[in-house]
Amino acid sequence: MTKRPEPKKDGSGRYVENVARAKAGPYRAILSSCWGLFVLISFVQVP
Repeated sequence: MTKRPEPKKDGSGRYVENVARAKAGPYRAILSSCWGLFVLISFVQVP
């Protein structure tokens, strides 16, 4: 799991729109597509 984007407040204390779902989408897609495994395999050299 990753940390969700933090909500932002304006000067009056109300929450402003910061498109948190749009920010979280690419991170979720990268994590679900196993990029970490791809990088690990790409750096392992076979003798």
